Amino acid sequence: MAPSTVRVTLDGEITLRAKESYLSDCAQCHGEGGKGVKRERAPPLTFQLDWYLRKQMENFRNGKRQHGREPIAAEPSAELAVELVAWLASLPNSGM
Repeated sequence: MAPSTVRVTLDGEITLRAKESYLSDCAQCHGEGGKGVKRERAPPLTFQLDWYLRKQMENFRNGKRQHGREPIAAEPSAELAVELVAWLASLPNSGM
């Protein structure tokens, strides 16, 4: 299945806080541009629809889902998760 080019379906503000949070807490596994890191077995995030990313962040926060090899310090708050998803959905999704 080809990646969707329309990934923004939800409202969310793109913030500098989201970018900084992503770069400090997520980029080491998912890459600076969200394209994933194969050696870390971390999938690309730029190909995901915003509603799917938001649901997965909720699942991590509620303990329904866990990160791969190593646990992270803390899942983002619900508010920050919305901002992170908006920021990720604003990134280009070409290439991997």
